[in-house]
Amino acid sequence: MALTVVLAFQRRFAGVLGKEWIMIAQQPLTNLQMELLRLYSVQLSDERLLEVKKLLAHYFADRLTRHIDEVWEQKNLTAADMEQWLADDDQ
Repeated sequence: MALTVVLAFQRRFAGVLGKEWIMIAQQPLTNLQMELLRLYSVQLSDERLLEVKKLLAHYFADRLTRHIDEVWEQKNLTAADMEQWLADDDQ
């Protein structure tokens, strides 16, 4: 579900968010991924792996939310704008 939300925001804010957010899903391996591979080169239990996944998902969701809030304020968007987008059949 988190990926669906991110992709929906990418479509809506593609011209506003900038390349950093669009490229997250397109690069083969980022420096973060490489570091995590080195850091977690040991076998984790399924429970610990789920904890790490949740931690990372929350981190990136928080960053995206803060960035979108900034864009929202810069563009002077309103709740009416969001309602219009939600009602748009093309979304």
